[in-house]
Amino acid sequence: MKANDDIGEKIKTLRGKLMMTQEELASKLHVAPQTVNRWEQGKAKPSFLSLNALQKFFEKKGEKLD
Repeated sequence: MKANDDIGEKIKTLRGKLMMTQEELASKLHVAPQTVNRWEQGKAKPSFLSLNALQKFFEKKGEKLD
């Protein structure tokens, strides 16, 4: 498995630790809930901008994405 292949699992795990729904996380990132779902299911990967937004969001919450 490549390093980026588990990004969806990391997003799902951190979202769960923060007790957030996919809809809540999507709202914070200004993306559709279906986008978060696709990331978590491994059907899509976050764009560079979305990845940057994810990292900043999780860092503000005291979590690390990488």
